[in-house]
Amino acid sequence: IGDLVGTEEPDDIVVVCAHYDSSFGISGASDNAAGTAVMMELARVLAKKPSRRTIRFIGFAAEETRLQGSKFYGWDLEQKAEKEKARKRFDPKYDRTELEKHVFSFNIDVQGAVLGQHGFSYIGVDDIAASVRVLALEAGTPASINKGSAPMDGTALAAVGIPALQFARGGGTGGYMHTSYDDIRYLSAAALA
Repeated sequence: IGDLVGTEEPDDIVVVCAHYDSSFGISGASDNAAGTAVMMELARVLAKKPSRRTIRFIGFAAEETRLQGSKFYGWDLEQKAEKEKARKRFDPKYDRTELEKHVFSFNIDVQGAVLGQHGFSYIGVDDIAASVRVLALEAGTPASINKGSAPMDGTALAAVGIPALQFARGGGTGGYMHTSYDDIRYLSAAALA
């Protein structure tokens, strides 16, 4: 976990996450070494630019075993929130728990597929989809967006009330995930870029 502290609203936390585990005995190049690499590159690039809100970069473990890492993170936030609210000096009109400070999450999973396409799923308000559509048009990159959960770390964060956007590149060699072909030889540098 690494924080890039916001300059204007540092108490608002946006999580950018990926998981670094893979299926047992598989190298996991696309699922999800590539997603973790994209997250780390975002951290490197964004560290040079001020951010209005705090960006928390998290590399989760145990995504492939029923989201255990992200579920624990969400559970821990809920436990801390209960303790924070129980303090005598906590005033819900003015104070926010650590959980309530989490305003959004962006999960990166399955990246680098040759002949693949960008896909997003979200849990939260429909403005998320509208924003993704505008950004995809500005970037000149077609992308599909669907409302609903997918078995990814953002789903576990949404379960504790944090709106989630999940990004994956499917199709093409992305179909090799969870097989012995999930190897760097079947990834595209252009797709990762």
